[in-house]
Amino acid sequence: MTLDTRTEQEAEPETVPESDSEADSGTDSGTAAGPASPGGAARTRQRLLAGLPWLVLVVAVVVAALGGRSWWLAEHDDGLHRAAERDAVLVAARTHVATLTTMDSRDVAGGLEAWGAATTGMLHDQMTDVDDGSRGMLGELGTTSVGRVVDAAVLELDGATATVLVSVEVTVTENDDAGTEPTIKRNRFAADLREVDGAWLLENLQQVAVTL
Repeated sequence: MTLDTRTEQEAEPETVPESDSEADSGTDSGTAAGPASPGGAARTRQRLLAGLPWLVLVVAVVVAALGGRSWWLAEHDDGLHRAAERDAVLVAARTHVATLTTMDSRDVAGGLEAWGAATTGMLHDQMTDVDDGSRGMLGELGTTSVGRVVDAAVLELDGATATVLVSVEVTVTENDDAGTEPTIKRNRFAADLREVDGAWLLENLQQVAVTL
């Protein structure tokens, strides 16, 4: 009996306990997440790239729509048009009145040519039809007059005509005596302008009283 018992014990395989390191290794290998699939990342990147042109197109359409709306509002805003016309009238009045109050007696022909370019209608006819006697008188003055507009205001604007009140300071110097103090004259004019081929020109210029 003793022999048989030993034989059974020898026949039974020994159970070897797992080491801590092996258990830990098995646990880690079972719970650790594997690396991300390269194919999935590539497909995501392709989807993003495929949608990018559509996004750019949508942004471009929105910008174009907003720009078109702003342009339409500007084109149909009567207030903006009228303000632009008033600005154009003021600029023309200032420029042309300064021209008509400027004359160098050493270059009467050039001065009269400038006067003609700034005027229209009957005033233009007067500026371009100056006889020789009047030209001689202007040359004999021996002075240079330079007009400078110091203030201007639109009194009336009706379609292609406008009236502007202009204050002018005219500096007169002697051509032959540089040491003489210049004379300064101040005048106020009512300037009537007319739009001719898109340009505002002086149609009439009348001096008005200056209130001191």
